[in-house]
Amino acid sequence: HKQKSLPKAFKLTCQTQEELETVKSYGGDAALLSNAVDTDLYSPSSLENSTTNKTILTVARLENKQKRTSDLIRALQYLDNSWTLEIAGKGQDLELLQNLASELGVAERVRFLGFIQDRKELIRKLSECGVFALPSANEAVAYAVLEAMSCGAAVVTTDLKPFRNLVINDKSGIRVPVGEPKALAQGILQCYENRERYGREARQIVVDSYSKKKLFSQLAEIIHSCPTVSYTTS
Repeated sequence: HKQKSLPKAFKLTCQTQEELETVKSYGGDAALLSNAVDTDLYSPSSLENSTTNKTILTVARLENKQKRTSDLIRALQYLDNSWTLEIAGKGQDLELLQNLASELGVAERVRFLGFIQDRKELIRKLSECGVFALPSANEAVAYAVLEAMSCGAAVVTTDLKPFRNLVINDKSGIRVPVGEPKALAQGILQCYENRERYGREARQIVVDSYSKKKLFSQLAEIIHSCPTVSYTTS
């Protein structure tokens, strides 16, 4: 079906280079157009990420099979007691994660924030956290990471293909293997030590390549280039 349907489209858009190559292999004409963020809205606070607060923030649905938030709870075992974890999001695995924190003896260091409806509050947290982390098993170019980087946060993600041009090791953040809490903890420490430098570079990458203004302009060009189709009725 893909071989028949994709070539019929005037233009397709893909979030990652891998998706782009797959579409082209089926004969489709595709353009790379990632997720984007409003960089004017999601911007660093006046603190400019100079906080010494050792808080790890993650923003994710509580669906552990994909998001692997449990790895962050496990990573606390490898970090001293000055570190805390804030989990923003809701989902079916809340109780599972709460029980894990209790079993590992780190429950007092984990805060479940629920879904943050107040965007200003979310932006403040992204700007002021010590480290932002998303240890997912699979992702596209996640909005949560783009928003965190746009706010100047130092970020740790897993080493997934969609993140490799965004989270550049020891430049705009740190990538670690999926499912390795100890490596995740080490990445968090490295990110924290270099948070101001990583945060500045992260912000610049998002402004240069992932802003809504730029990507919406590219989308508009694609739409305007589509041939005009007229319909007649008999």
